[in-house]
Amino acid sequence: VAPAATRERLAAANQIALRYHPEDNFNGSEDAIAGICDASGRIFGLMPHPERYLRHENHPRWTRLERQREGAGVRIFRAAVNHAKES
Repeated sequence: VAPAATRERLAAANQIALRYHPEDNFNGSEDAIAGICDASGRIFGLMPHPERYLRHENHPRWTRLERQREGAGVRIFRAAVNHAKES
């Protein structure tokens, strides 16, 4: 939770990296902010905790979803590692 002035400053500086979809802001995040970064863009803070969704069975609706080989959290981290290797 951050004061409105802080959220406005982050938005003006393009430091809001991710926002929840309006229908998926399940935790009531103010301004639907899901992730922010520092001014350099190299330090990233993420609220949804994709590391908790490494296996299909970790998803809260896993019994109602089509079976996946791995959770989306693994794909997010793999993409980050690949990006770091390419940089």
